[in-house]
Amino acid sequence: MKSQSFDDWLSAEEPLDPEMESALAEAIASIAPGDDQLPLVHAYHEVETLFKAAPPMAPASGFTSRWQVRLARKKARQQTLAIGLSSLLALLVAAVIGADMLLPLAEPFSLTAFANNVFSGLVHLTIELYNLRGLTGYLLGQVPPAIPIALWIGLATSLSLVALAWVFALWRIIIPKGLKS
Repeated sequence: MKSQSFDDWLSAEEPLDPEMESALAEAIASIAPGDDQLPLVHAYHEVETLFKAAPPMAPASGFTSRWQVRLARKKARQQTLAIGLSSLLALLVAAVIGADMLLPLAEPFSLTAFANNVFSGLVHLTIELYNLRGLTGYLLGQVPPAIPIALWIGLATSLSLVALAWVFALWRIIIPKGLKS
């Protein structure tokens, strides 16, 4: 252990290679008691023991709470943005539909003509829905013999799962999640 390289390895600040560590450990183990390097070896063992016994360094006080607050703000901002964009899109669609319905009424305004147009629009909508119901009923009356019952059950299950996933997605977007203390 009288070699200068071992002294350099002991006082080195950078980590040693695995083979250098094993060579150093062998050299330390081979030192006979009473050798002049014994104080250095004891100091080395004490420092090693201190490093192994030292607790891991904890983050600065308040770090985790600041991080959680920042994460909550970021999620809230994302949810607010998603809800805002969805609302804006719904408002634009409603504006286009409303403009389409109300622009023909932009002629000289008369309350009776307006009420008549709204009522006739509702009547036409009701008639169209009734016709759609009739067409759907006819198709459903003709199709079942051609399609096995397992396919109907699969279709009903799939539509139910899609509706459930849609409700869950809306719930996750709309209901804000708070931080648990």
